[in-house]
Amino acid sequence: MIQVREIFRHPLKSHGREALKTVTLTENTTMPWDRCWAVAHEASKADGSEWVPCINFSRGSKAPNLMAISAKFHEDSEALTLSHPERKDFTFQPDDDRQLSGFLAWVRPLMPTERAQSSRIVQALKTVTLTENTTMPWDRCWAVAHEASKADGSEWVPCINFSRGSKAPNLMAISAKFHEDSEALTLSHPERKDFTFQPDDDRQLSGFLAWVRPLMPTERAQSSRIVRVPERGLTDTDYPSISINNYASLRDLSKLMKTEISPLRWRGNIWVDGLFPWEELSWSGKKFKIGSVVFEGVEPIGRCQATTANPSTGERDADTLKALNEGWSHQNFGLYAQVIRSGKISIEDKVELL
Repeated sequence: MIQVREIFRHPLKSHGREALKTVTLTENTTMPWDRCWAVAHEASKADGSEWVPCINFSRGSKAPNLMAISAKFHEDSEALTLSHPERKDFTFQPDDDRQLSGFLAWVRPLMPTERAQSSRIVQALKTVTLTENTTMPWDRCWAVAHEASKADGSEWVPCINFSRGSKAPNLMAISAKFHEDSEALTLSHPERKDFTFQPDDDRQLSGFLAWVRPLMPTERAQSSRIVRVPERGLTDTDYPSISINNYASLRDLSKLMKTEISPLRWRGNIWVDGLFPWEELSWSGKKFKIGSVVFEGVEPIGRCQATTANPSTGERDADTLKALNEGWSHQNFGLYAQVIRSGKISIEDKVELL
């Protein structure tokens, strides 16, 4: 007789396994609380906004001492107890930033000194609710207007009015964590200390401008103010778009360029897998469903110089535009779509062309 002998979950990716006696599983979802969090290292660009490969995280393949950690998750308090034969047991709540320093101090002796060290905990954005004719919640909610811009937040204006990665490649190395309860934003960059502020508070603007100034080319118009357009994000389109990106296309491009191209270069909203390479570019005018959300494809996304910058360093190191033109006679990557029926999307939801 074939029987299940053991069940394990791993609440904090690569940082402890927990044995279970029973578990309830739901269609098109992962195991509850399995790999709900991951530990990003110093060189990682993971910010929890989308799935990223395991190379962004501290893990057992590079830090074998982590494999000796066991875990116990307390669902009522969402606290996690970690145990290791060389460390005292440590209990903390991964979502509480105030407890991060304690965890990092606990795990540091287990990390090889020659590897990028653990620096923060990210929780994957597993579910998002989308509303008809709007952008993704909090996506591109604010934009940074430069000195020559006329943007005042009263209406949508084109991206030429804003400081952006195509002209300031160092901006591409910024990662962000948004705190919805306080509407505060924490920015991280390999060359700058983390900076947390509330973009809507004009009193905090000078601090942000001082933080970002060293990342801006001196010959470009400098960042001068933050603008927000009510009830929509400042997408590159004059309609409220959501970008759909295809992992098969990314693999095809990486193969042509003979190097692994990070999905973070494309600043996408939703990544899907299982399509043919470049199939998404033919979905303009077509309706498709992800989870309970219905989209209509609008147009392929024409890419700019921002994608040539490495999202880990901010340096231009891959000519993605040349590769797209030489390989496929265009420089499109991904599809702009609009939500035409509201609903919820979760990781591993099925994508269905209607």
